[in-house]
Amino acid sequence: FEESYKLEDVSGQNTNTISSWSCGPGGILDISCIQRRNICIVSTGAHGVLGVDVRAKDPSWTLCADPTMGIPTRVGVDIECPHYFVTGTSRGFTTVWDMRFLLPVNSWRNPSHAPIESIAITSGATIGVSSSGPVAITASGIDEISGWDIVSGSCKIVLASRGSTQADAFVPEALKVSVMDKQKPEDPLGLARQMGASDLRSLSSKRTSVKSVLVTATGKILSGGADKCIRLWNPKDPARSYTVASARDGPSSNTSNYVSQAYMGDTKVLTEYSRKAVPPESNVVWHTGHVTSLMQLQGQKDKLLASASSNGILHVWR
Repeated sequence: FEESYKLEDVSGQNTNTISSWSCGPGGILDISCIQRRNICIVSTGAHGVLGVDVRAKDPSWTLCADPTMGIPTRVGVDIECPHYFVTGTSRGFTTVWDMRFLLPVNSWRNPSHAPIESIAITSGATIGVSSSGPVAITASGIDEISGWDIVSGSCKIVLASRGSTQADAFVPEALKVSVMDKQKPEDPLGLARQMGASDLRSLSSKRTSVKSVLVTATGKILSGGADKCIRLWNPKDPARSYTVASARDGPSSNTSNYVSQAYMGDTKVLTEYSRKAVPPESNVVWHTGHVTSLMQLQGQKDKLLASASSNGILHVWR
């Protein structure tokens, strides 16, 4: 069953605004909600990260994020623990914040230095890896998803799509150590200038392809991005990974690509090598724009998957 909807304004429909808040100048980049505390966490382009209590009229607090780490563009929360949340920045930094004291607890940088496009929080046991705390699943870099232990800041799992190119010496970007990350100048302003100059030099190479990740309750990871495909990764049983929905010129939907599993140190690496692309049939629905967001919905009987794309199309899959 597949349905697609075009996001358009419906004239003549009555709607009522329950509450509204002003988050100051700058666009709103992401929003997550901690339902147990009735708090919405908002990231903006100007003020960083704001906390909005839905029972109050104005934002409750503002975080003082380190400007050298870039703009906090993504926010992730753990529905099981309302005491902390995670932010991802435009320079590839992930920071864990304590909600009770509004202070950073831990921070690390993805070696690709690419922006964090999406964050999802889960437990290590859910996705079949050992960790000392919850795991932050982040999309950063080219065709890569990485999972990080938020207590130790170490990479626990990498999901990489290699297309049709299989290289024996392949090392994921998330496991490459940058020389710049090892250097910690004492002058913060000098560090800011150094990072700014680095951004200018490598601006064209800092691209991302995975735009959205979603972790299910059973530990499966769904991803969508610039290749217009939606993939389901099964970390516990890689052979059962498959393409949920594909682009018109991509592999046919519901087909299993070859996914290899290996360990690099303590990190589990799942690498997808696509088989020969088989275009879907003409009556099959596919995305024609970048897949920018994924969400799980509860239908009347089964759970549904909603996927949104950059061209304004929303698909609902069962």
